[in-house]
Amino acid sequence: MPPTEVRALVKTPRRNDQCPCGSGLKYKRCCLDAASGAVPPAAEDRMLVLQVLNKLSHGLLADDRAAALDEFWRNVPGTWQLTDEQQRTADLTFDGWFWHDRRGPSGRTPTEMLLERSPLADGPRAYLERLSGSVMELWNVTDVQPGVSLTLLSSSNRREVTVFESSASRLLQPGVFIAARINPLGVSGSAEIDLGCVQIPDAMVRPLEDRLREHSDAFESEHPGAPPRDWLKSLPPVFNEMWIRTQVEGL
Repeated sequence: MPPTEVRALVKTPRRNDQCPCGSGLKYKRCCLDAASGAVPPAAEDRMLVLQVLNKLSHGLLADDRAAALDEFWRNVPGTWQLTDEQQRTADLTFDGWFWHDRRGPSGRTPTEMLLERSPLADGPRAYLERLSGSVMELWNVTDVQPGVSLTLLSSSNRREVTVFESSASRLLQPGVFIAARINPLGVSGSAEIDLGCVQIPDAMVRPLEDRLREHSDAFESEHPGAPPRDWLKSLPPVFNEMWIRTQVEGL
């Protein structure tokens, strides 16, 4: 078959189509950047977005943030004490969930509100749009290039992604599980872990799977007919709960 006929049989996804890679994201928020040679965000773009979201969270959305904190920590016993480092890790997971996943009284996430209302420059807006479509998922580490990258396999849809990661790639080994949020195009010019990453020890993988099934049943009961991605966006509090248990119980 001539090359022109082969190309004619390959349907190019439109911006709002499901990405053919299987991520569950719209094409514009997943592989479109790589296919079109999109320019990665500058470090200053990322910093500006985080500053604006933080200001919005502690200002206009302060009451909603307080309610979200109650939801996030609801199943974590108050007697469990965290170190400063553990608290910072939990705070990153909360920020990613509150900003990009949890819809408040307006029916929108803080990220969606910011995209609608704020006159952002192209760089910060592109960064924010990518994170708006992200979710925190359970991943199996399949390959490690120390100081350079991690190759991860999604537990939800079996897709594989290689992320630039200079620090965690020095600590993790193939075969371990992590819960992490992936930005498809980060400052490095590659996919990156952004706003939330916790390691799930082997002894906690089965209890986590059981907890996720329990959460899935409760979610389906409360939100009948909701798309699967809504369930994925509800998971960070569960990951935080189970990760903290590993820290407290020393698993």
